[in-house]
Amino acid sequence: MLSDRFGAFEAIANSSIKLARVAPEEELAMDLLVAEAVLEFGDDLRAARKAVTVWSAH
Repeated sequence: MLSDRFGAFEAIANSSIKLARVAPEEELAMDLLVAEAVLEFGDDLRAARKAVTVWSAH
């Protein structure tokens, strides 16, 4: 359930970044700095999950 909810945040972040090319920032669903942070956090979560999976296999 958490991954589904976070996936929604990632989708909003991605669309905000893409829309920023053609729309003013005040019209975006998410601030660009927040959008970048959300995507970075998602990458960090996936890396941590992978590391835990590898660690727990040993």
